[in-house]
Amino acid sequence: MGVSKICRIAFRIALYVMTISLTFTGLFGGLSAVAVFSDFSENVKIPSGPITAQLNFSEPMRLVIPFNLTNAGYFPLDELRIGIAINMTYNVSLSHIIMQKEQDYPEIGAGIEFEGNFTATDESFSIPSGDIDIFHPPTFTMNLNISAYYTYRLLFFSVELKNIPLSLGGP
Repeated sequence: MGVSKICRIAFRIALYVMTISLTFTGLFGGLSAVAVFSDFSENVKIPSGPITAQLNFSEPMRLVIPFNLTNAGYFPLDELRIGIAINMTYNVSLSHIIMQKEQDYPEIGAGIEFEGNFTATDESFSIPSGDIDIFHPPTFTMNLNISAYYTYRLLFFSVELKNIPLSLGGP
C-alpha cells in the first residue's frame, strides 16, 4: 500500500466522520427546535403575572411585565432579547409611541425555566406634544418582540405580537 493511498483513505475517513457528526448535529438540533417550539404557548408566558403599569403623566411612569421562559430543548437559548413598544391613541385618532425599549437577558440552559421582569422607568417614556382630550381617555396597546439564538447560534428565531390591549394597572 502506497503513501498516497493511505493519505486518500485517511482523508475519506475524516470526511465521513465530519459528515456524520454534522448530520447528527443537524438532526438533534432540529429535534430540539421542535421540542422548544412545538408547545410555544406553554414554554413562553408573557406576561406570567399581573402587569404593573403606571402610565399617568403627572407621576413618574413605570412598567413592569413579568415573564416566564422554559427552554424545553437540548441546547441553550442565547442572546435572548425582549423588545416592547407601547402605543397611545388619544384624541380619538392620534397615535404616539410613548415607550420603546429592548432588554437583553442571560443565556437559558437546556431544560431551565427562567423567570424575569421587563422593566421600563420614567426615562424610557416620551409624552406626546399636544392636548389630550379629557372626554376620550387614551387607550394603550403593546407590541412585543422576542428573539434569541438556539443550537449554539445556528438557529435564530423571532416572534412578534402586535396591538395587544394594555389597561392601566393590569394586563
